[in-house]
Amino acid sequence: MGDNTPHLSFDVLSDTRPDDNSLPAFMVSTTRGFLPRTEPVITLPEEFNALESILNRMPIQKADGTPGLLAHGQLGETVLMELPDLTDAVVNAGFKPFMEYAGSYALYNYRLVDPSKGLEYDNLRLIRAFERGLDPKSSEAGFVQVHIDMVQNSGPLVEGVVNALDGCAASDRETFNDGLRKVITSMTKINKVMETMWGKKTPLEFRGESGANDSMISMPETPLTEILQDFRSYRPGNHRAFLEYVKARSNQLSLRSYALQDSTSSALYILAMNQVRDFRWRHWCFTREYILKRSSHPTATGGSPIVTWLPNQLQAVLRGMTDIYETNGGGESLGKEVAEVMEATYTQRDTLTKEVDKYCKERNVAAKS
Repeated sequence: MGDNTPHLSFDVLSDTRPDDNSLPAFMVSTTRGFLPRTEPVITLPEEFNALESILNRMPIQKADGTPGLLAHGQLGETVLMELPDLTDAVVNAGFKPFMEYAGSYALYNYRLVDPSKGLEYDNLRLIRAFERGLDPKSSEAGFVQVHIDMVQNSGPLVEGVVNALDGCAASDRETFNDGLRKVITSMTKINKVMETMWGKKTPLEFRGESGANDSMISMPETPLTEILQDFRSYRPGNHRAFLEYVKARSNQLSLRSYALQDSTSSALYILAMNQVRDFRWRHWCFTREYILKRSSHPTATGGSPIVTWLPNQLQAVLRGMTDIYETNGGGESLGKEVAEVMEATYTQRDTLTKEVDKYCKERNVAAKS
């Protein structure tokens, strides 16, 4: 397959240049993936002292264990009384003005207890918190720290995607397949970290920002995707550009068709999709256990329809896997591992349909697929 179409390009960093303040905080790299190029700023610059003071006093439980402004219902009046106009001190950073998943609450909200130990889970602490997140054993800390732990594995994911695109462009089957293997290995690690979230959270009733803004798992085009464009706008600009590049380059190269021309590539393609399926299934299970069973609220924290939106994304992946598998005649040529994956996939598809129907009936919501 020759690549005679105009070449699309994207600058993926290998050196994140942590001391270069001219670059955005978030850039895609093969080393740190979708994490910020360098560790987050722990203490704000001097001109933000008033804001620093308010943030330190804000949590329901402060760092010293005593009640903070939110515990006393005093945050609003304190902001009105103490927060100066900082317009001239703020550089346009390209973020939304209200709590982003990457730019504030999650991926830029950690410090390392011991820098030499790096991004080990137990070495992470939150910089800011709303409830009791300054306690590393709290549910709030667990949510943020698990997401950081997942995203630290995204460097090889980025590298695998780039290698797969390059291999496809050059009709280099070995490079293409090696890229898919890197994607599978990285996503397997991410899913294993996500599995540990069960032990990091206790059920609480809060509304807030959405992990759906994460850049690792892209969202398919389906009938329920009106909210997607807004979700994407909450991702860092460089992340958005990378995901748009990957989509455009994949379409330009007919990457899916290239994968299906070879049985090994087809098997790896299904196994890569299976990791996305696993991620989405776990996300659905969290939603079911922590939200649907404890609340009748119609929307998720990011504003999406809670009963239908996540299943809709999962169903799109399940359909994609079954289409490829059945296109290959049921998959005898794809090997035992793929056959076992697909057997579980068909079972999960039926289970999901029953669960969604149940929750839709309970909430008088029309089921969609």
